[in-house]
Amino acid sequence: MIYFASNLIRSALLPAVIIFCSNCGADYVKTNSERHLNLLKVLNTSQPLYLFLWKPKIPTGEKCVGYDCTKRSRSCEHMRKTGMDRIYYNHTVSKLVSEKTWFNETLMGKFILGDPPHKMNVYNVTEPIPERYLSSYCVELIYMQPHTYNCSVLLVSQDIYGMCNHTNPNVLATSRCSLYMRGKLPYRVYPPRECQFAFNKCSNSRITYMPYSPSCAVDAQDDKGRKY
Repeated sequence: MIYFASNLIRSALLPAVIIFCSNCGADYVKTNSERHLNLLKVLNTSQPLYLFLWKPKIPTGEKCVGYDCTKRSRSCEHMRKTGMDRIYYNHTVSKLVSEKTWFNETLMGKFILGDPPHKMNVYNVTEPIPERYLSSYCVELIYMQPHTYNCSVLLVSQDIYGMCNHTNPNVLATSRCSLYMRGKLPYRVYPPRECQFAFNKCSNSRITYMPYSPSCAVDAQDDKGRKY
């Protein structure tokens, strides 16, 4: 009887020990619950990341039909890596303000703690620095194309606390869904369907803005000396 009782106690304690130990270290290690999302892999490229499409996270209520729902700006907005490590992503964001005139900003991204990171605060460090050490916006990766990382969907928001906290209505009101592509797409080639689905799922807004056009180009070379 005593033997049976001791076994019963051990069998009851074992699950409790397992549950307790499964939480060991939880206060010290902050991990990415979406472990397949990795900003390091998306951003670590010598190719420009073109902003192909974007739309507001919260619909604006504008009415449109068919092709009228896509607003083409042809600004060819893109970002290019200038330096990167496990903590920082230094880059330049460029956009056309006229046919041949580029507007360039020097930016520094700092990855928010995660393993792997899927969020990043971005600071404008263009001289003169507008507001030193104040985050310009935060970025959250919500989709990346498996294996190639050629297509990704980011949620870009303004959050003065730098946490990409979309439960905050003020942050959510500034958020926009952005679809990025690596490098220039061949003519009549569009982002993969899965990437487009993720972009469409991000927001119910009917209005979509398209900065990209097949004529977009960057006067720069990749690591193999090829023009973009």
